[in-house]
Amino acid sequence: RQTFELTGRSIFDGERSQKCWNKVEITSPEDCTVGDPQAATHAIFWGDSHAYHLISFMDSLGRDYGLSIHDVTHTMCPPM
Repeated sequence: RQTFELTGRSIFDGERSQKCWNKVEITSPEDCTVGDPQAATHAIFWGDSHAYHLISFMDSLGRDYGLSIHDVTHTMCPPM
């Protein structure tokens, strides 16, 4: 979990973001899965930069409900 309070940085500046955010190719499940990576139930977190702002929430949600959630967010990419 990352905290960016009062640092002048955004969620897009973090190490995880460099590996997972805004990638055209399919990202690594090891690097880009939040929640419970060992869970039997898998989900995809798909959306744009507004969605990516919720990545910490998705991580908490996945941990609380036993979900392995792969992040495939990309700039200006609303699900269609």
